[in-house]
This record gives sequence, structure tokens and C-alpha cells, in this order.
Amino acid sequence: MEALTNNYSVQTVVVSYRNEEYIDDEEYRRSLVQTIERLSKANKQVILVLQAPLPGRHIYKYIAQSFLDNGRDMKGITKEEWEIIYKGYRLLLEELPKSTIVVNPVDLLCDDTGCDVVRNRTALYFDGDHLSIYGARIIAQFIANQYLLK
Repeated sequence: MEALTNNYSVQTVVVSYRNEEYIDDEEYRRSLVQTIERLSKANKQVILVLQAPLPGRHIYKYIAQSFLDNGRDMKGITKEEWEIIYKGYRLLLEELPKSTIVVNPVDLLCDDTGCDVVRNRTALYFDGDHLSIYGARIIAQFIANQYLLK
């Protein structure tokens, strides 16, 4: 952490990892907030990417169904189901420094009918809980376009 905070050539830090099992824990959130505060005090622009919604089933089941349905896009869980699983993120948002940019993958992967798991004949996940390169690219391109390339 010290090497990062002292490296003046690094201006932006993107924090992203799977944490749906820990987000409800106050001590975990406090540690994450302290890390982000430390980066912010070192004049780093901090972009926190919240956990992407879980697909609900293993991606192979969705891929097989999509194949049988002539390449149809497939939805996993709904936004409402994800909100129940990942409810602790609301507490985290209240605790973060105001300067933190928060990217919620739900805004990029979900709509009113559910969260995409297969889009344009391509899987957004590579197993039951990790984004594929295609899925991660959707989020990375959004961050680059909105915050880094301006």
C-alpha cells in the first residue's frame, strides 16, 4: 500500500473484487473504507467497482439453454434478488469518502427483466460467480469512457 500511495505517477486506483459474503460485516467494511480513505488522502482518484451480480446458476447451464434457443440472450437473477444477497453494499456507500467514484455493475448488466448472463451469444461469466473477460470488459470500458479518457 505504501508503494502505491507514494507513487505519484499513479493517479487513479480501481478497487474491485468479489465480496458478497463479507459486505455485511462491519469490520470488513471499516477495513475497506480505511483503505480507500488512505488512497484518497494520497491524492488518488479511487474508483470502487461493487460486486457484479451472481448469475444464479453455473454459466454452462445458461450457455446450453442459449444454444438450444438459437443464441438467445439469457438472464440470471433479478436486480431485486441481487439486492437481497448484496444488501450490505448500502451501508458501505454511506461509509465511503465522498470523493469515491462508485461503479455498480448492476447498472451495466441488468435491466427490469433480470441480469444478463449471455449477451450477443457471448457468456458474461466463466463459471458460477466470476465475470468472463467479455463481462469484465463491459465494466472496464464504462470506467475508461466515463472517468479515464476524458
